[in-house]
Amino acid sequence: MFNTKRRWLIKTSAAAMTVAVAPQWSNAQSTPYGPDDLKSMLTPLGAIRAGNADGTIPAWTGGYSTVPPGYEQGQMRADPFADEKPLFTITGANASQYQDKLPVGAMAMLQKYSDFRLDVYATHRTAIAPQYVYDNTYKNASTAQLSADGNSVSGAYGGIPFPIPVNGHQVMWNSVLSWQGTSIHFVSDAYVVTSAGELVFESRAAAWEQYPYYFENGESRFNGFVYDALIVPIAPPYQAGGSILLHQPVNPDVTPVEGWTYLVGQRRVRRAPELQYDTPDSLTGGVVNWDEAYIFNGKFDRYDFNLVGKKEMYVPYNMNKAWNAPVSEQYKANFFGPDISRWELHRVWVVEMTLKPGSRNVDARRTIYVDEDTGAALAGEMYDASGSLWKFTHGMPTICPDIPALITHKSYVVYDLHAGNYAAADVPNNEAQPAYKIVPEMPASFFTPGRLAASAGGF
Repeated sequence: MFNTKRRWLIKTSAAAMTVAVAPQWSNAQSTPYGPDDLKSMLTPLGAIRAGNADGTIPAWTGGYSTVPPGYEQGQMRADPFADEKPLFTITGANASQYQDKLPVGAMAMLQKYSDFRLDVYATHRTAIAPQYVYDNTYKNASTAQLSADGNSVSGAYGGIPFPIPVNGHQVMWNSVLSWQGTSIHFVSDAYVVTSAGELVFESRAAAWEQYPYYFENGESRFNGFVYDALIVPIAPPYQAGGSILLHQPVNPDVTPVEGWTYLVGQRRVRRAPELQYDTPDSLTGGVVNWDEAYIFNGKFDRYDFNLVGKKEMYVPYNMNKAWNAPVSEQYKANFFGPDISRWELHRVWVVEMTLKPGSRNVDARRTIYVDEDTGAALAGEMYDASGSLWKFTHGMPTICPDIPALITHKSYVVYDLHAGNYAAADVPNNEAQPAYKIVPEMPASFFTPGRLAASAGGF
């Protein structure tokens, strides 16, 4: 069986074929698995179905799909594990015992702040997607290919493209194309907490997002975009009206990244090609850059992606409690509230990103931790040009059984370890609602510059 799978990989896997012709795909690795293993030894999205040897990671048994009676779209999702108590707590005093299973950035936070802690709970493998996403992922395992430079994907639709990844590009494309639903409307906040502990309300925005890549039975009309997003700041007053429109393609070599912004002072819509790479994001007070949103976001062309491998790590997971909390519990001096955060032991892919020769970005190197169950990034570190650890970021994975999905990095926090401040973005709370509401499919005309002007009150 092993030899048969190896022959299949050599014949059909773009990554396997490019080890010789595209060595810039860093550290390509072999795998004993083939597509049919997605129906047996592996989960439908490519994770190891079995638990670990000591039982601290259970087997995947289908994910979490229990919708509470009476739930209505737009309401907060209840915490299904609200009655659980932490198994143990990691602090700066005992962090060295767990260092081999902690993100480097989490370890740095524990060392920097004596009152920072990680409450570790029992592991629940809640990742889930609709059956059609599983079916498409199975097809993608045989048809998806990377471009020669690894910067785009072809031959994939409606599922993660590389459920059996063999290099860093494939792992990161799985994250960018991870299942987050199809048509969504939500209101969320962005806050900055200064090094002095002052809470600064940066923005409240209404967002409409759509993922044409994930339309069920929509491949024949696929427009080439991963997602379309219309973001309309509604508070505070100085942010209100400065709306943003984004189209993110699967293949930027064929379909360019498109962005527009409505300039309130000019009452005009203008193209915004600068909404990429390390351009500071005004909605987070400039603490977060555009390509740091959602752990990693945007184009691949400035980095090499080295696949280090897979390991067991303590990562944020099943954080419904954080979404349900009031602002006063979410934002503490120096860090996001430990009382409402939940960390669990999961298997993650580790990818090292390094700037290509001749490329520029303020983040010279990054480490990204990608969930094996969803294919989505959970946490990461950013290093500056001197090689010093600069930022630590993590998502707030939240169970949405009505979709069904585990929304991994839609809400996220970025800690600036140099400046001592941090920002959190796209975070719902008991004031910012609806919370990730599933809505009917929106027409393509909804995501146009004309609609952008109309949403901002322009002409």
